[in-house]
Amino acid sequence: MLLKLGMSLAALDNKDTACATLREVNKRYPKASSAVKAKVTSEQSRLAC
Repeated sequence: MLLKLGMSLAALDNKDTACATLREVNKRYPKASSAVKAKVTSEQSRLAC
């Protein structure tokens, strides 16, 4: 859900909060699947976090 929230915030032009939310995904869920981690990394690159 945090990943989707971060993506939604980015779509709403709220980059700072989106980046903070995406960072939380890795902090809270270190054992997340590789697909989720890859998507987080992709979004962070896209937003230049």
